[in-house]
Amino acid sequence: ADSMQNAIAATVGSSLLRGRPLWTTRACVVLCNAALLLVACASVPVLSLFLTSNLAATCLMPSVMMSLIPGTCVRAAVTEGSLMLGAVGGVGGLSAYGIYKAGGGLGAGLALAWLGNEYAYDYFLVALGGASVGVVVGVTVGLLLRSCSPGNAGADADYAAEFWAGSHGMRSGRPRKTELK
Repeated sequence: ADSMQNAIAATVGSSLLRGRPLWTTRACVVLCNAALLLVACASVPVLSLFLTSNLAATCLMPSVMMSLIPGTCVRAAVTEGSLMLGAVGGVGGLSAYGIYKAGGGLGAGLALAWLGNEYAYDYFLVALGGASVGVVVGVTVGLLLRSCSPGNAGADADYAAEFWAGSHGMRSGRPRKTELK
């Protein structure tokens, strides 16, 4: 538990609170520890906590993997919105699957999906599938919106066509309109 607390505090302090006074980082550490103290007082079994963190990591994995793919075309297609939609798709898909498996009860379904499925593989597959579908939907919607917007009708439409044609970051050599400045 202490390594999880250190990881949360280090991540928040180094990324979200960069350049802020030291007292803000310390206050954030106290708030994170207070939240973890509430979880500890709830008598949640340790294996259930590990299950929840493993499922959360599975929901985030497609988004993280997509963000690591190099190439200018992929970087233009994979936006923050598509990555967030992937995470929401994983969490929402897993929660809906738990509700379905529990027979329709919201509380029982969420408890089954996130705390009580005893590491059943189908829950992990649903989380991975929901997150992957969310990323693909986010990329597709982003490409369609950018290619249909009046200001980007030429350059981004070409990028979208190159992306779907399979070049995946290999450019035709012609600079984007935004790079001509």
